[in-house]
Amino acid sequence: MTTSLFDSLCVGPVAIIDDEVETSREVKKICKELEGRNIPLIKFSAIEDADKAVANLTSCNFIILDWRFDRPAGAPAEVLAGDAFGEEKKKEVLEFIKKFQKHVAAPIFIVSQEAATNILQELDAAGISTREKECVFVGTKRGFKIKGAMARKVDKWISRHPHVYLAKWWSGKWNQQNTALFWSLFQADPHWPNVFFKTFVADGVDPSVALLETLNQLVFSTISTDGLDLERFKKNRQGNAKALRTLYQRLVYTTSNIEKDAKPGDIYYKDGAYWLNIRPECDTTSRGGNNPEIYLIKGIRKEYQEVRRRITKYGILPKVPEIIMLCLDDTDIVVFDKRKLNIVKYNDWKAHKKWRIVNDHVIQIRQSFANYIGRFGVPSFPDALRKSLVRSG
Repeated sequence: MTTSLFDSLCVGPVAIIDDEVETSREVKKICKELEGRNIPLIKFSAIEDADKAVANLTSCNFIILDWRFDRPAGAPAEVLAGDAFGEEKKKEVLEFIKKFQKHVAAPIFIVSQEAATNILQELDAAGISTREKECVFVGTKRGFKIKGAMARKVDKWISRHPHVYLAKWWSGKWNQQNTALFWSLFQADPHWPNVFFKTFVADGVDPSVALLETLNQLVFSTISTDGLDLERFKKNRQGNAKALRTLYQRLVYTTSNIEKDAKPGDIYYKDGAYWLNIRPECDTTSRGGNNPEIYLIKGIRKEYQEVRRRITKYGILPKVPEIIMLCLDDTDIVVFDKRKLNIVKYNDWKAHKKWRIVNDHVIQIRQSFANYIGRFGVPSFPDALRKSLVRSG
């Protein structure tokens, strides 16, 4: 029997937010089915209580959310408030959905006896997507209480959107491997962060950045593609050029934490030109002083016609003295000339730093410039490990 996408990818509790969560027969039937799938439930009878807890709902499988809250929090079942109260609570529901979607990539099932078209119109008017990129579903409690109704809806949602499928698969793999990694490191030495921190400080690198890069490398090295269904990505779709450009920029360039230190791949913009640092980071750490020298090569904008013969279906084939970068800033093509090397002081240029090329692409650049640099810098290993090797010898 084939395991459904719901059962294989949707892991975590379900939050139910309904002022009749303990009294409605329909809600009780929905709860019973979910509990039968061994899914833990988190129940709220007031939207304001759920709103306070939203930051703690990040692991939720999905949300079941009432559209109308007609009963004040803590009021007996027979007590109902007026229409004004219900309309005010509806505004709170809309704000909760926006807030929740900033924290969690999970579907929301809105349950109501009100016409679905009216609810969808109000969601659209509030800027909440319900069409091609929908993750908000509208239905009745009676309809969702049918056995398997929600699971089938989620299955269809994941199948229709390869982005959702990949996000679910990736988050599951990441959480699994990240947990396994930290347990194995803890069992090896509970104080391993202290040892690495001391090493990074001795190396003169920013310990927070170095620790993050170490953790990323450790986790990524353990993630396999077992269970990833590549057939889901083969359907031909015409990409949006603007969106693809933004995606490419995020894959190649970053602006996060670039102000803390000087690294190869840092890009500066000054006097109408781009400048790329190609000096190894081991030579620009704080142990070499607070104002190290950096090696910058100059880049200028080029029109497509000037370099079109170097861009093939196999990738970019620059001339030997060139490094070609695409979609940098608002330009299409920037060509850096390895022969135009400037040696400058970092403090004189750090205010002009704009971007940093991410590690994988930096490796390619450093390799292409190896005959100019002559060597690569590598991180040191912990001093405690060095001493243990000496003793064992």
